Amino acid sequence: MKLKWLFLMTALVAIGCAPRVTVQQQTPITAAPAPVTAPALVDAHETVSDQDYQSALTRVNGSEVNDSNTQDFQTIAQYQYNHGDLGNALKNYQKLASLSGNQQDKSQYMVGQIYYDQKNYLPSLAAFQSVISKYENSAYANQSHQMTEFVISHFLGLDDLKSFVNNYSESSSKCSALFQLGNREAQVGLQTEAYDHLNNFIQQCPNDPSVSAAQTLLQSLQVKSSTGKTWRIGVLVPTTGRYKSFGESVLNGVLLAAEEAEQSGATHKTVTVVVRDTAGDPVKAAKVFQDMTADNSLDAIVGPVLPSEFSVVGSLANQAKITMICPSDPRDGLSTLGPYLFSNSMTNEMQGRAMAKYAIEHLGFKRFGILAPDDSDTNNYGNTLAQSFSDTVKAAGATVASFQTYPANSTDFREQLVALGGQDPDAVKEGDREGKRRLDDVNYKIAKEVDKILVRAKDIASSEPALEEPTVSPTVTVTPVFTGAAVAFVVLPEVVGTDKTEPLVANSLGDVVKTALKNQSAYAVRNDDLIKESFTRLPKGTFYPETNAQWTDVCQDIQASLVITLRVNDDVSKDPVYGPTWLYGLHFEAFQLNTATKKFEKIYQNKILYNAIKPTAAAQNTDNIQALYLPGHTAVEIPQIASQVHFYGLSPVLLGGHLWENDVVRQEGAKDVEGSYYVTGFYVDSTQGKVKKFADDFLKRFNKRPDLLAAQSYDAMNMLLKATLMSGSREDIRTNLMAITNYDGVSGTTSFAGHGEAEKLVPVLKIQNGQLNQVQ
Repeated sequence: MKLKWLFLMTALVAIGCAPRVTVQQQTPITAAPAPVTAPALVDAHETVSDQDYQSALTRVNGSEVNDSNTQDFQTIAQYQYNHGDLGNALKNYQKLASLSGNQQDKSQYMVGQIYYDQKNYLPSLAAFQSVISKYENSAYANQSHQMTEFVISHFLGLDDLKSFVNNYSESSSKCSALFQLGNREAQVGLQTEAYDHLNNFIQQCPNDPSVSAAQTLLQSLQVKSSTGKTWRIGVLVPTTGRYKSFGESVLNGVLLAAEEAEQSGATHKTVTVVVRDTAGDPVKAAKVFQDMTADNSLDAIVGPVLPSEFSVVGSLANQAKITMICPSDPRDGLSTLGPYLFSNSMTNEMQGRAMAKYAIEHLGFKRFGILAPDDSDTNNYGNTLAQSFSDTVKAAGATVASFQTYPANSTDFREQLVALGGQDPDAVKEGDREGKRRLDDVNYKIAKEVDKILVRAKDIASSEPALEEPTVSPTVTVTPVFTGAAVAFVVLPEVVGTDKTEPLVANSLGDVVKTALKNQSAYAVRNDDLIKESFTRLPKGTFYPETNAQWTDVCQDIQASLVITLRVNDDVSKDPVYGPTWLYGLHFEAFQLNTATKKFEKIYQNKILYNAIKPTAAAQNTDNIQALYLPGHTAVEIPQIASQVHFYGLSPVLLGGHLWENDVVRQEGAKDVEGSYYVTGFYVDSTQGKVKKFADDFLKRFNKRPDLLAAQSYDAMNMLLKATLMSGSREDIRTNLMAITNYDGVSGTTSFAGHGEAEKLVPVLKIQNGQLNQVQ
């Protein structure tokens, strides 16, 4: 109640009310010497006699482990372990652990036990954790827990402790690992790292018996704890006026961080928070800053909230050499305004970079489209995200195939989506009508070609002399030359064509030729199966007749006197009215039996053109974009665009910015946004331990869920507290804050890395089955 009352009076909010206790610098707590023996809740050396071992070997008889011989292999592995043959015992227990059946818990535990005996501790812990998670009611699970605690306490070095903490965040032994890690870091002088891990331990494991020791360690890390220095941190937020809700989010995040630090003992009760109302007015914000710094007692500032306020107050803070961290301004480059200015916001540029990087590195995409609002006259949100996304894609060697913009508040995105490769349904219908007209025209021309070939064939046949009957020797069999009037038609492949649609079109046009042949009565028409069968007798490696002699052999085989061939080649072109088309060349040739020479000779050759409009599916860009970036402005705008993307025949994966973080997007977008990805600065429903705890604590403390501003303010205050902990002067605060790297915050992993602009690994969410799934 004291914090709340002081806040309402816009006075001092003091962390801690008890007298400040001076704690001398002391040697960090060290682990007790390792006991002589490890825990032994189960017998790892069960007795196996020589006779039992030999009998098991006989029954196994050199076979591999399988479900029917697991008991024999248990006997063999146990015997090997008892007699120090750890290598073979390990191999057999690993095989046994992978099978179904009895004693899997023992097999998995023995894998860990053998690794422990070999002093290979991380694989040992991995096996023990597997037993705990799979067989929680087994005696081996209890033993595995005890062994895990034992190994963590006595055998792991810093690197192995870090690995365990990172890889087993849900382990029942995570508290022991966090404490041991912080303790060891404190011993070797890694003060910043020790602070992080000990503070995490206190917050995540409040009932652990080592909390008191951790608090003592934290206090010992404060290099100026004996000087009586009280740090004063100002919080500049609008608690009145139109931006009051923004100010409340920021202030609540700051207060929660301060209260948790007080409760954990991390601040040693040496920090006072001063809250002042700016009303969202830059002039008032400047006045408030001057009042707060008049006695030169202010050491750092969280805030202000609005960009207009930051520009004014930032200049004053930089002149006064007071570290100021802004948790709310989405613009890049704030830190360039001065060396004492920091930003812990997910900027618009950061969003674009993060989404592009994830799409390339994790989704494997190489070709992108962008559809962004042209909001250069307003807040430039869409333009900034889109340009940052585009720059990141290009820098990574990927491609932005099309970059389209639309006026703010648009509802019709036809023009942009067609430019991105989509198909306008109205244009498609008109194109289909024109396509049918062109097809009817080429069908007529094909029928005319067939008529011309048949007339030519009849004219030639009537002018040739009659074929003489051969003189037949009584001892020689002569194959008769077919002289009847029959025609065969063959569609030949285009040798150099690469368009996959071409064979389908050639066969379709070939059907028109066959129809024309069936409608005439002068020639019998040989069927396709008979013709294909004759082609199988061509020389090996030849699929179609290539010479007159081969045509002669084929036609003798199928009893045809006339052969008509059609070869279709293609060349993609563009119609000035109807867009993408196929320009086909239809090459007709005809071969007829010369009754005088008894050979087939070419009697006809001609080419006609067919400029076909591409059907909708084929007309789409063959290099379609894999993903489309949509940095839309509002939750209503995004579902509208997503719906029209699919209406115009496009099917890329949709990518977005943090304004997708709205239930309306999923409710209104439904199937149109299914499978989409977007970045967010803070995911309130995250199952990650630290984020979930923050969300739960915030709800309990303020009776509402935290938003992005609250999360960024919470992290900003915690990083500032961390910096003051290691500081002896106001200048040290800036230096220590600048040195923070990989801070595990609720608004992402944060680093300053030598400059005041936060670099964040922000969360990425996927819409899956209508729900959100955190994938980064």
